[in-house]
Amino acid sequence: MAPYVRAEWHGPFGHHVIIDVHGQLLRAVLIPISPGHGRAFIVRDDAYFDLRMESAARVHRVLAGNAPGPAPAALRLSAQQRQRQIRMLCAIDGRRAGIPYRRIAGAMFRVDLTRMSADEWRATAYYAAFHRLLRDSKIYLNGGHLSLLQGTARGGDTQAA
Repeated sequence: MAPYVRAEWHGPFGHHVIIDVHGQLLRAVLIPISPGHGRAFIVRDDAYFDLRMESAARVHRVLAGNAPGPAPAALRLSAQQRQRQIRMLCAIDGRRAGIPYRRIAGAMFRVDLTRMSADEWRATAYYAAFHRLLRDSKIYLNGGHLSLLQGTARGGDTQAA
């Protein structure tokens, strides 16, 4: 599937576009340059410079019509971390929909928790695990998701481990 423009608009600093690249949305500002010249990428020189450069290289490959290649190693999540992210989203979505804790936990962990008494439920490892997921999902929703962008090498994504 080739990248395609999902949205675009002209702003005071250039032509803004949102490009869909294999299901991932990429936001870019295209600044007019002289005809015949190549593209220019502006990359902030900060603590994340290496990650920004790897990302710019991926964008360059996509714009050249090639596959973007793998995400930078520091930003890749293990299978366990991805599973935890999914469970955190399920936990918070279920709560927002008004589904009882036990029903959500039972569906997530694939066990029948509805037949237990309240005391038995509170004594299970599922109860503790579910409440950790719920607590951590609230952290992510309140800005903690930005730790994913720091990468594991810089101490980011401590909640997903």
